[in-house]
Amino acid sequence: MFNLNFTIYQNMNYSVKDEPQKALLASPIHYVKPNLPPFLIMHGDQDQVVSSTQADDMVAALNKAKVPVDQITIKGAGHGTTEWIQPQVFTIMNAWLENNLIKN
Repeated sequence: MFNLNFTIYQNMNYSVKDEPQKALLASPIHYVKPNLPPFLIMHGDQDQVVSSTQADDMVAALNKAKVPVDQITIKGAGHGTTEWIQPQVFTIMNAWLENNLIKN
């Protein structure tokens, strides 16, 4: 299995291409298993940093494990751009949290 004896700060100074094994450890897709809490995967359609296929692959892995997941694409949003700081985006997130994580 994977060595979990590391912190994110110990692994920030390497390239994914230089250290593929460390990149695997950092990827949440390798920790998907049944009975995880619901996930909300959000991605901007203009993201030039993280490929949308990573979001799609994570959703597929969660679906395969039968973990509840919703995927939302924010039109016009890049990676950490101002499109994320809009009332509509906060409304989406708040509604999702209320519907999926807050127990009555």
